[in-house]
Amino acid sequence: MKVLYITYWGLNDGLSVSTSHNSLRALSSFDCIRSIVYYTVERPGRPSFPQTPINITKVTHYPITIPKINIKFLSKSVELITILRTLWAKISEISPDLIIYRGSILSIFAVILKRIANCPIVIESFEPHSSYMRESGVWTIFGPSYILSRVFEKLAQRTADALVVVSRNYLHHLYSISSINPAKLFLSPCVVQLNEFRFSVESRDSVRASIDASEKDVVGIYTGKFGGIYYDESAFALFRVAYEFFNHNFKLILLSPDPRPKLEAKLQNHGFPLAASFIKTVAHKDVSSYLSAADFAFSPIKSTPSRAYCSAIKHGEYWANGLPILLPEGIGDDSAIIRAEGGGSIFNIQDPSSIQQALNGIQTILSNPDHRLQICLLAQKYRNPSIQLEVYAEILACLVPQSLFDSSTTRDSSSFC
Repeated sequence: MKVLYITYWGLNDGLSVSTSHNSLRALSSFDCIRSIVYYTVERPGRPSFPQTPINITKVTHYPITIPKINIKFLSKSVELITILRTLWAKISEISPDLIIYRGSILSIFAVILKRIANCPIVIESFEPHSSYMRESGVWTIFGPSYILSRVFEKLAQRTADALVVVSRNYLHHLYSISSINPAKLFLSPCVVQLNEFRFSVESRDSVRASIDASEKDVVGIYTGKFGGIYYDESAFALFRVAYEFFNHNFKLILLSPDPRPKLEAKLQNHGFPLAASFIKTVAHKDVSSYLSAADFAFSPIKSTPSRAYCSAIKHGEYWANGLPILLPEGIGDDSAIIRAEGGGSIFNIQDPSSIQQALNGIQTILSNPDHRLQICLLAQKYRNPSIQLEVYAEILACLVPQSLFDSSTTRDSSSFC
């Protein structure tokens, strides 16, 4: 069985390394899959790290290189055409037995290329991306990006052979839509390589020494971007509140692809002392060391209605390292998990008193000497790679001879197969 796997991000992009590579590892473990052709989209001007070979058996990587064009509309048009032509040629050349698209942003290609692929189409990490962008103020309801994305998400719901969503909230929402066959819906949150993100005393001591964090200092960390679907100015105001809450015995680690001068200016604008901050862009493989140095993690995702359908990969990485998360209300399944089982503290960005209460909750968690061991159990329960393996087994059982699978891994999906 030949699989064509496509992601919208670059080979070394954190999203590819943290999500797509987990999928590739899972797929390569199935005997029925002989080869996997892996396409990434390489864009000019992205943060660059030394190329790391794809050391996953059965996987051959090909880049789709996007030419640099400074006119935004023209650039996006060229990008779409370049990706479409490349995938069209590869599908015609290798005649894959299965195509997997990572992310609903690729729905446009899944729908268009379905006509020539003559094989099952799977869209994993299928989310309402258009709603995320509109509710976050990045796209407008009458803008071409929103309209195009929305249309193809709806078309993909009908034409894809399997949709893998990342939250139980979104799964239940799609179940309620009568035009979608429930047999083709699957649930797999963004899983994490648990061993790679486990807590390390050695890394903690080394990194804390390098950022001049004393034993009494509380260290908060955030990994990711600002703006768009994430809070921007409000996030920096939150960092300042944390600094005051811990009586200035606080250090902030920001691991972000955003330019350092820009982040420093925002910290200063909110009265956060630069001496108490550490800002760096790092390769994904180095993130775990900095997580070990921290005591808790920020996740300033904008709390909008559709964000109840997401699954932030960073949450799984935080939990795998034993870090409690300071998280807004209504984010994926994770806000509810934290309320029910711990692993962080929930706040409302519009309510200063709730932020104080949430920080009190973080402080209470940190007072428990076993909190890191307890929190990493959440990652084992909710972000375990075994979840993804089980979902792939169910999907593949419908696409290859049943004799290759243990009957215990399948479900009644005759209407889908």
